[in-house]
Amino acid sequence: ERPSRRDAAIWMALAAVPSALLISVTAHLSTDVAPSPFLWVIPLALYLVTFVLVFQQSPALPQGAMVLIQPPLLVGLVATMVFSVHDYLPLVMLLHVTAFFVTAMVCHGELARRRPAAGHLTAFYMWMSAGGVIGGVAAALIAPEVFSWVAEYPILIVLAILCRPGLTLASRRETILTLITFAVAAAVIVIPAVAFEATLDSPSFYWSLGVLLALALAASQLKSPLAFAALIALAFLVFRSYETELERVRSFFGVHKVIDRGDG
Repeated sequence: ERPSRRDAAIWMALAAVPSALLISVTAHLSTDVAPSPFLWVIPLALYLVTFVLVFQQSPALPQGAMVLIQPPLLVGLVATMVFSVHDYLPLVMLLHVTAFFVTAMVCHGELARRRPAAGHLTAFYMWMSAGGVIGGVAAALIAPEVFSWVAEYPILIVLAILCRPGLTLASRRETILTLITFAVAAAVIVIPAVAFEATLDSPSFYWSLGVLLALALAASQLKSPLAFAALIALAFLVFRSYETELERVRSFFGVHKVIDRGDG
């Protein structure tokens, strides 16, 4: 059958998210984690390798395995970000790069799975290329002008979760499961914050975020990308709402912050 506009939009989205994620993870690693020359080569090489792997006749890395290991990698990645883990930089960088590679494999694997018959491959590759361009422009040119920090990185992590197979926005089960998990997660965050007057450095706050990420991992195993994405987004929003910054400026060299730690 002739591909529809919906098919074209899905192809563009599945290509745009990894393309934008490539730029955002490179910006995060090279400015906020470990500023190093030529660090950008590693994510770019892995990004290109994913195309080679997923479009093989017999993929060396099965799509099912990538979908299975992506959630724990993303939960671990989000934990290092919301808990501001700065120790063991090589391991942190390895986690970022591995999570990016697996996420790109999942998105591009879905692209390969959804490719049409040979008669429509020209349109398929055109829309896929257009999606890559849109993602690159959004992350490289638009995001630095809009955000004062690398906000596109957590946003793209959430969007990448929505690219997982099994997303059905019209499903009643998906909607109910998302609402239940979101309500439980909100209670996990709100109750300790109100009862113990939690701050960003308090044990109750870290405990709450830890439980929230555990719920996100559980939601991913229920094959509910929407609930998984909602909980990860909530973790990022809670972390951002507790940060106390007087000023934040983003430049070519990174993100510069002025923080009041209350030490007098």
